[in-house]
Amino acid sequence: MSFTETVLLGALAGLTIFLGLPVGRMELLGSRARVALAMFSVGVLVFLLVDVLGHGFEVSEEAVSAYHEGTGSFGHAAALALLLVAGFGLGSAGLGILERRLRRASPVPPLSGGATDVRAADDHRRITATRSATTPSRPA
Repeated sequence: MSFTETVLLGALAGLTIFLGLPVGRMELLGSRARVALAMFSVGVLVFLLVDVLGHGFEVSEEAVSAYHEGTGSFGHAAALALLLVAGFGLGSAGLGILERRLRRASPVPPLSGGATDVRAADDHRRITATRSATTPSRPA
């Protein structure tokens, strides 16, 4: 795949995400259409990931083959392999770190959406004592 094709696929993936996020939040489309848009953008992104990793493996494999044939150095082959693994690892970990830092520190609001009343421990004791005093005892 040429550089131009890669750029065009990246722009397509970025455009679907850029347009898909607001459309998904506004709920203009049905759930099936939103899932279809999301799966399309995920498919393009996965294709790009596989393509880029394939090219990275190809470069590393050429360096290892050159070392095996005696025309390249071990340091060059090891550096390229390490660069591939470190780049993938740092990129993946960086996404997790970025997500954690951008996440709001405020607690999650209650699911009911309204204010919740909390009774103090003294109120609870008073209510239970009142209930037990007014409830007639059953014969055994």
